[in-house]
Amino acid sequence: MTKMNKENLLVAYLLVGTDELKQQRTIARLKQYLDPDFADFNLEEHLSASGLEAQVLISSLQALPFGDSRRFVIVWEADKLTKEVSEALVSYLADSNPSSILVLIAQSLAKSTRLYKAVANVGAKAVIDCGAKKKFALATDVIHIAQVHGLYIDTAAAQRLIFKVGESTIMLDNQLASLASRLGVGATVHVADIDSYVTQSAEVNPWEFLDVLCSRDFAQSMELFHVMKSNGYVALQIFITSRLRELICVKALQERGTPAIMAQELGKQDWQIKKYPSFVRKFAPGELEELLKKSKELEWTLKNSSEKETAFIQFIAAVCGK
Repeated sequence: MTKMNKENLLVAYLLVGTDELKQQRTIARLKQYLDPDFADFNLEEHLSASGLEAQVLISSLQALPFGDSRRFVIVWEADKLTKEVSEALVSYLADSNPSSILVLIAQSLAKSTRLYKAVANVGAKAVIDCGAKKKFALATDVIHIAQVHGLYIDTAAAQRLIFKVGESTIMLDNQLASLASRLGVGATVHVADIDSYVTQSAEVNPWEFLDVLCSRDFAQSMELFHVMKSNGYVALQIFITSRLRELICVKALQERGTPAIMAQELGKQDWQIKKYPSFVRKFAPGELEELLKKSKELEWTLKNSSEKETAFIQFIAAVCGK
């Protein structure tokens, strides 16, 4: 939100999306419009919409500011508003108090809802998109967040931080603040710094592990394996076996000259298998079939031997061509 004259602020805003850092920073900028001397009188903030009563909320919005020209009423978790309260806000926004500014924060609120439409009708900039970026695009945001803390970080280190911490912008911001305290303002953050000072806290989904494994990257496969093994060796082996079968199917379709029907044959969407052809090319003729046999041998070991981790690591090494 760009700085504007207080008198030009809209009577309502909706911050919708899962980017918590953007939500918090937008709220902080809005609060700057309050006169600090009267902020205690003109700011009402509800950290949860649960339990809010329609009459109490509307009365608060109808109240006049004290010693200032604007009063703020902020409601977090607005997607949890009861229907009664939501409808009351819709009616209020049709004839709102020009001295009050309603700010709703929600992780999700469908554009088809009456409340969303009511806020959108207030003005073109009433709805503020706080949607989280896709993982591949989040690194750019991490670079910008680092700059706020006086740090320099390249794309590789940013991606490494996302891998270790996850996609929560609040968590990423906290980690970068911690790195700034440790390394000092003006420092450049390298991948090695992330590995040294940032604890692995993000979960790894099986599909990410399978993609790395099928890329035959042994070092990263082992790193992800150590994060994921707590989910159970047998479950992980089943996922790998399924992926190997899918790649064998893709290879067969390529050999028949019918790769266009891959998604149909595998029962998946095109985006889910777009990397499969490149994976298949990394394996020599007959290698996928041999690995499928090894996977079945691994299954037996996992069910009948105490050397589960050793057997799994040996299997990962085989898949990666080691």
